[in-house]
Amino acid sequence: MIKIMIADDEPLQRQYLRTVLEEFPRKYKIVAEADNGEDAISYGLETRPDIIFLDIRMPGLDGIEVARQLRVSLPDARIVIVSAYSDFNYAQQSVGLGLAEYMLKPVESGDILDLAQRLSAEIEEEQEKRSELDRTKATLNDALPFIRIGFVMDLINGNLTDDAEMRNRTRFFGIKNPLCMALNIWLDNLTTQNNFRSELEKQIMQRQVSDAIENSLVEWPEHFFVSLGNGQYTVLLAAEESFDDVALKEMATSLANHICQYVKENTSSTVTVGIGRSGHGPSGISRSYREASLAGEYRILYGGDQPIHADDVEATSEYANVLRQGYEKNLVMSVCMGDWDRTVRSFLSLWAEYISEDTQIPRVRLKISEICTAVVRAAVESNIAFETLEETRIDLDKKLSREVDPEIMKEAVLNWLNELVTKIRTSREFRNVNLIDKAVRYMEDNYQKEIGLEDVAKQVYLSTCYFSRLFKQVKGWSFTEYLTHVRMEEARNLLTTTSYSVAEIAMRVGFRDARYFSQVFKKHSGKTPGSYRRDEASRILSTRE
Repeated sequence: MIKIMIADDEPLQRQYLRTVLEEFPRKYKIVAEADNGEDAISYGLETRPDIIFLDIRMPGLDGIEVARQLRVSLPDARIVIVSAYSDFNYAQQSVGLGLAEYMLKPVESGDILDLAQRLSAEIEEEQEKRSELDRTKATLNDALPFIRIGFVMDLINGNLTDDAEMRNRTRFFGIKNPLCMALNIWLDNLTTQNNFRSELEKQIMQRQVSDAIENSLVEWPEHFFVSLGNGQYTVLLAAEESFDDVALKEMATSLANHICQYVKENTSSTVTVGIGRSGHGPSGISRSYREASLAGEYRILYGGDQPIHADDVEATSEYANVLRQGYEKNLVMSVCMGDWDRTVRSFLSLWAEYISEDTQIPRVRLKISEICTAVVRAAVESNIAFETLEETRIDLDKKLSREVDPEIMKEAVLNWLNELVTKIRTSREFRNVNLIDKAVRYMEDNYQKEIGLEDVAKQVYLSTCYFSRLFKQVKGWSFTEYLTHVRMEEARNLLTTTSYSVAEIAMRVGFRDARYFSQVFKKHSGKTPGSYRRDEASRILSTRE
């Protein structure tokens, strides 16, 4: 509804305008009348009308001054000057103020309504544009966390290589200083405990740790913080270019200590923080992240609940050299992914570089133990019961303790890895089926609502993209196909067993547009809803006869 204010010192003129406009009560509403300039300003600021009809000559302030003052607070209002004086100067001032119209009394009712209609159309168009802009902003705000995650993932994985693009995207998120260093944070509980009663409990614990980390980062205002899933988090730090590498290392180490302490004090968990060296540009940040990840992996040797800087793991041991080459990381990743072929290749590469030339059997056993320990921790992170892993590991250690032939040892480890990868595959498939079953139950309970892919993905704590792929993999249908199938099944049931109209059935199965519902129903059933109902009624009747 368009709000209108009339300001004129002639009561008859005000009544005339009101009478003309109130012939359309659903479209126009007179929200205020004023007979002097001061009241016109006061009422205008109070009611904020969309259209203002102003007389030039009024007691106190004239119409031009009223328009000048109201224009400041009501920039979108359409101000129409209505006057019996055809003085060119007034018209000229009106144009200078950007007023909507200058009309001379007496004004025909048709002219008033035509003008009101034109101004109303302009106002409604602007309101729609503002609403669309607000919706766009809301959508962007909802998408910002995903955009932030995408930016960080592109950067740390080396997919973003243009320095100017990195700076532009960094500024988009309100970070003025350049990125200079990466931290990688591991949740120690996931590798030292397996006592979660449910997946929900595990997710809650990770959420608590994530909140604690985020709260502890207030000491370093300019940063990116994202969760990588499965108890791992990444922080990219930005700082003034005036800080040298030594100062940045000290500051980052202090921050990492604070993160460890804050998490320990405010949750039931502990974390390990890997710290990369300072770096500039996309390649420097990507390198810093790799260094932080590698440093954090040494928690297996050094223990958790502490910061570990990349400089602290510049060891001379063979094991450190192997870690830098990435063989152990590839093996651990392959096992976690349940990829047997890649597991074999990674292990054989690790064996060739790290073990094959060693002639001292005790050292061979020690190296195998180090490798198996890293693999077991990875398997625990993949939700394999620790008791099962412990049992198989003990069996492997017994075999190795009696064996002196490295080749037989290698075969024993390969057999153990094969058993482990099989368990991880089975566990993952079982978990995936359970998650999709839960999603399907939610869809079947809520199909009548306007639910989408993101709504259902949230119910099983998965990203929209991953959930979409997993749903297709487990069910053989896309999410949309399955939801439509559920809705069509219920629609067929309602058409057969009730007398609801097609429009009401459409609403009951989650469609707000009956015509679109009919199109979808015909595509899936080969018939319109009306034809289907008639045919089913005939079929049931003939069966009874």
